Amino acid sequence: MRPGTANSIAVAAATALLMMPSCLRGQAAWYEGFEAAEPTWLVAGGDAQYRIERQKRVQGEAHTGRGSESIALSGSQGTYVHLQHEVGRPRVIDELMPTVWVKSDRSGLQLLARVVLPRTEDPRTGGPISTLVQGSSYTDVGRWQQLRITYIPRLLARQVRALRAELGPSVDSREAYLEHVLLNVYGGPGTTNLWIDDLDVAGFVPSLITPMVAVGQRVGTQRSTEATPRRIELAGSVLTVDGRPMFPRMVLHQGESLALLKQLRFNTVWLRQAASPEILQQAAELGLWLVSPPPRWVESSLPASSLSEPSLSAAGKIGPQYDPVLAWDLGWALSGEELQPVTTLAERLRSADRRHARPLVCMPHSELRAYSRQTDLLLIDRRPLGTSLEMADYGNWIRRQPLLARPGTRVWT
Repeated sequence: MRPGTANSIAVAAATALLMMPSCLRGQAAWYEGFEAAEPTWLVAGGDAQYRIERQKRVQGEAHTGRGSESIALSGSQGTYVHLQHEVGRPRVIDELMPTVWVKSDRSGLQLLARVVLPRTEDPRTGGPISTLVQGSSYTDVGRWQQLRITYIPRLLARQVRALRAELGPSVDSREAYLEHVLLNVYGGPGTTNLWIDDLDVAGFVPSLITPMVAVGQRVGTQRSTEATPRRIELAGSVLTVDGRPMFPRMVLHQGESLALLKQLRFNTVWLRQAASPEILQQAAELGLWLVSPPPRWVESSLPASSLSEPSLSAAGKIGPQYDPVLAWDLGWALSGEELQPVTTLAERLRSADRRHARPLVCMPHSELRAYSRQTDLLLIDRRPLGTSLEMADYGNWIRRQPLLARPGTRVWT
């Protein structure tokens, strides 16, 4: 039975991966603790006359750990001097939030980020255009203070509007990524002393696009089929993307636009029917994940061309246009009668899916142990709203259900 036959109450709650260790339930992060000996901040220019008097790693002056990076800058007649730091090129998504801890004897230091628009050519350089987004400023003189940049997609949208006013409507913000974080370390005329520690980039999802290939591609074109596919797998009980923990916030699709669901801060959409080419392209452009039934040609064992479904291979392999799919849905409200068809479908799907490790999920109403042998995840679901089932009792029911499956079964609810 497919999702369309289930209760039609709109699902507005996030889907959780149970049994995930609490330390991994947040978004993945990139981190630098400044404990090694060599400094890593690089001077990135400024409009002030300045000189770096000191830059080194020091021990005994830190926000956490033992070390930090210490800098003394003397300057005059200007407004900014930027230091920059590599952070691994994370994609611009809602969860992206760079933070850094700073201590200084002057106020006004500010955290910024350089965002690259890989699909838009800079007419001055011929490379991809970039823009700066601004974060918080340092005010607590003489104490450690965390600076952060929040709501980067919203900040970028403002910059894109300004760029379009200057360069025209062809400015394309799709697949934007953060190239560097920057610190404006100019505190005014004279010498500014500062210490930097705990550079953290929450919501880290690495960009896979090659900027020089992307520049010049027309709007609406798909990413190069030669791009390295994302590696989706279950590491123990933790869902990972390219080796980093990923926490899906899902909503069951009821016909809403994907853009609206992304605006509501979901990062995954559960589809009732196999994803169409249009849905796949929209999800790729918006950076959304999908949970979808497999293509019908996999389920029916018919050639994809006879069903007018997207496929890249006459050999019956699922191609890269399905890259937004996070997991395959093998059915809801399953009983013992559907066990053999689901088993066959799981075998065909694993053979056709070039990722191999992309999880398979289903929602059985019975035979949980048998279904847990065929799939990677079980969906445990009841609809307590409007019934006599109390929420506390619902939680107890959810915790008991995995005991009916094989030991170690991972569960979504």
